[in-house]
Amino acid sequence: MMVKFCNKTRTCSLKVFPFDKFPSHVRYLDTKSYRPLAVQETLKEYGAVIWLEPPEHFTTSKLNKVLAQAQKEGIAAWTIQEPASALIHPKMFKYFKTKQNNYFFLRAAKANQLIIYNTEKIRQDLMLPWVKCALTEECINPTGAQNFGCNYDLKPRFRYMGCHKYDMAALNVILGLMFDFSESPYEVEEEIFGVLVTEQNGNSTSPRYVTRDKLTQIS
Repeated sequence: MMVKFCNKTRTCSLKVFPFDKFPSHVRYLDTKSYRPLAVQETLKEYGAVIWLEPPEHFTTSKLNKVLAQAQKEGIAAWTIQEPASALIHPKMFKYFKTKQNNYFFLRAAKANQLIIYNTEKIRQDLMLPWVKCALTEECINPTGAQNFGCNYDLKPRFRYMGCHKYDMAALNVILGLMFDFSESPYEVEEEIFGVLVTEQNGNSTSPRYVTRDKLTQIS
């Protein structure tokens, strides 16, 4: 389907991720070690990345405000309610030589929705450590880490909830160090991505876009 679509336009190309170039643990898709590597490969080639993943679509063509924010800081990201500390295995903080309590009040940024520009600051302070972590199994996947069994009822909410978010966890550790543990410089409020769902209204159906988080609630 993708090849058929790309053959109809000069602005689309389909590429296969080169797993053979990287350590064997990158093939374990659950850790998503490939994501920072794919972002870096694309940044080198094109200078900027708008990263989103299926089944999401663009829901608007009005991107100027978000792109301007991303150009200013080098990155724009969308956050969730959970503090970053709740989603990061404690051993990852040790790898980056920082402390868990620095992240108690930092809202976690999602790694599946990002806009990144290839600036000097981004290359050195974000992509270099993110790629290094992705290539180092004990960083991206610390011993004892798992991405299931999350306890969302833990109090206080900044406690580690027992499930590690791998590449997303590393991204948030790095963003905390870059922006002095404040998400405000890169956090985006505008919703420009969504998942198309069909709702039943009596005898008719109507399509609409919802965020990925709301899709989980609908399901």
